[in-house]
Amino acid sequence: MALRTRILLAIALMVTVYGSLHYALQERIVYPNFVSLEREQAANDMNRCREAIHRENEHISIFCDDWSTWDEAYQFVQDGNQTFIDSNLASREFFADVNLPLVYFVDTQGKIIWKQVLDLDTLDSLDVAVLPAERFPVNHVLLRHTTADDCITGTIMTRLGPLLIAAHPIVRGDGSGAIRGTLIMGRFLNDDAVRRLISQTRVAFKVQPIDEASSDIAGKTPTSDEIGIEELDAGRLAAYATIPDIDGKPALLIQATLPREVTVRGRAALQFAAASLLAGGLMVLVTYFATLHWTVLAPVSRLTRHVVAVAKTKDLTKRVSLQTRNEIGMLAAEFDRMMQGLKQHRDGLETAVRERTADLQTANLALEGQREILISQHATLLQTNRELQTAKETAEAANHAKNEFLANVSHEIRTPMTAILGFAELLLESDESAELNPDQVEAVKTIRRNGEQLLEAINDILDLSRIEAGRMTIETVPYSPRQLLADVTSTLRNRTEEKGLSLRVEFDGPIPKTIETDPIRLRQILIHVAGNAIKFTTTGEVRIITSTIDSTSCRMMQFDVIDTGVGMAPEQIGQLFTPFTQLDTSTTRRFNGTGLGLAISKRLAGMLGGDVIIVRSAPDAGTHVRITVTAGPLAGAAATETPTTESTQHTHPDAAESDTSDLAGWRILLAEDGPDNQRLITHVLQQAGAEVTVVDDGRRAVETTLESRRNGTPFDAVLMDIQMPEMDGYEASRQLREAGYSGLIIALTAHVMPTDRERCGAAGCNGYTTKPIDRDDLIRTLRQHAETTAPA
Repeated sequence: MALRTRILLAIALMVTVYGSLHYALQERIVYPNFVSLEREQAANDMNRCREAIHRENEHISIFCDDWSTWDEAYQFVQDGNQTFIDSNLASREFFADVNLPLVYFVDTQGKIIWKQVLDLDTLDSLDVAVLPAERFPVNHVLLRHTTADDCITGTIMTRLGPLLIAAHPIVRGDGSGAIRGTLIMGRFLNDDAVRRLISQTRVAFKVQPIDEASSDIAGKTPTSDEIGIEELDAGRLAAYATIPDIDGKPALLIQATLPREVTVRGRAALQFAAASLLAGGLMVLVTYFATLHWTVLAPVSRLTRHVVAVAKTKDLTKRVSLQTRNEIGMLAAEFDRMMQGLKQHRDGLETAVRERTADLQTANLALEGQREILISQHATLLQTNRELQTAKETAEAANHAKNEFLANVSHEIRTPMTAILGFAELLLESDESAELNPDQVEAVKTIRRNGEQLLEAINDILDLSRIEAGRMTIETVPYSPRQLLADVTSTLRNRTEEKGLSLRVEFDGPIPKTIETDPIRLRQILIHVAGNAIKFTTTGEVRIITSTIDSTSCRMMQFDVIDTGVGMAPEQIGQLFTPFTQLDTSTTRRFNGTGLGLAISKRLAGMLGGDVIIVRSAPDAGTHVRITVTAGPLAGAAATETPTTESTQHTHPDAAESDTSDLAGWRILLAEDGPDNQRLITHVLQQAGAEVTVVDDGRRAVETTLESRRNGTPFDAVLMDIQMPEMDGYEASRQLREAGYSGLIIALTAHVMPTDRERCGAAGCNGYTTKPIDRDDLIRTLRQHAETTAPA
């Protein structure tokens, strides 16, 4: 494309962009000011209309106030004097003159002493229907006067139209004496009244009850003192406002259609300014292009033709001469000198090329030899990469096999453990437990204690596996540290009571109401460390001292766990955080455990931004372990007063209040293939008041659930075991959702690997609980998810 054409296109583009930018700036910056001014003017007009109606109400209130403080009116309400009626109230023309068609005299008991409702055109009596005929309720809004200055004004909707009304307490003119009743006066807001208000405000508006407005208009009704404004089209605005009734609720809708003179004139002015500016810009650009053509483009075109001719003919002896003394003329002269230099250089290059060609031929022979060597090395690298890829795939398969093995081990241990722990717990808490002798009770407690130890061991192994695989996730949420410590002490209560120890929670200074952390992982750390202290303490106490440490950027929560146990030697402290390490390795060691708890706690604390360290320990002198975690930013942190010390020394587990609700009236389907677990879970649910239906595979679970829905007796919840014959829980839940079942499905599983929860959610389960079953947690989970799940 020629330079001249490019410049013309560039000029055209500049004009287009300039004009568009200018117009856009007007639309975005200038025009909105006109729109804002127009809307402000519309709001002012609508305010005038609303204030005019308010003034009508004030006129009624002023007249009503004058009459209510008239001593004769006071005496009339007190003794019903007929003379007052004849001399002041019998003249209907008077009330027509003051445009007050409605007058009520009511005593303090709500009885109507005298009333009058007139048609001001015919002076005939009317019935407004909405006001009582003989007596007002004592608590009627128009009679709620607590002082002599109370005034009630507003609007009442009657079958004759809107009624502006005012109610004043009837008192003596000098303010002495008690309130004797209420004077009510009103004026209809009819078409004549609206026309009079239009002449005052110079705004054509109409008034209609909100409940009679069309649905599209009623939906745009503003509330309170707001003004609603809507653009109808390019030339009109619609403005809306409301008038409240005597209860303060919107009763009347004021609507006005206003011409958009401001924006119409503003847009015309902006268009004229844009056209003028564009025309001026075009004139400047045309002048600029003409000057550019004669001074630059024409000489450049001649120089270009000369360069093209030299390129085609390869004749370096040709010369160009321009009769200009500007930069282009200097460029042409320099081009001629360059051509002369190029000719001399070309002659020298031809000689050098001949010499260099001979050298390159020799170098090519050497490169060919190097190429053969590189090909051999490349083949070796490919073989090495294939071997590495095979090794990688083998390692990934081994890791997958390990995860599958751990998941299966978890399932095979947790499934029977549900029955072991559940029936042991039921045996201890049932009424028949009183028939057991002490040895039998101790045997059941031993079963439960060893089952819990086995469950802790498999949990620790799975946690360590997730941490080492980098699959342990942290979820930071606001949480109360006091609630966290209460959960920990509640969990450890049985251990301390069995050993006769005291577990105390102390607070060193004020602590925040909430901290930003992962409460599940922090609770796991505290239970591991405090549980370890209880295990190695035979007499005395275990204390958890909580404090807050503020640095320049964030808060740190510090938990000091101090026991009076056996303590450790220095060489033992060095091995404390090594996985699978036991400090007592003898065959007769007193304390059981996998040696994973503190190792897991230290790694979890590191993931929470802190650490677990041994502050002090000595043989037979106890141990002091310090846990630190980040607790969120300092900004906005609210601290409570220093809490009091809390102890679990004399608390019995039965004294703790359960936060679970019963399941009375619930119908629950239990899908579980294990007979022992069927009996256990059924017993737990029936104790909570539920009616339980049991199936032993996923296919029957789907059929039974859908059949109950078709019969009109859907289940309140489905407890779905994940691993079942015929059809597993994942597929059963998926088929129920595909069939349109929207009821509550809670997964029961012995799998606790990281992806299990996601798989349950993807299959359509609302909740998730693991085996062994915790009764309170199961019932609480059902209740919580039922509140957010649609009925089937």
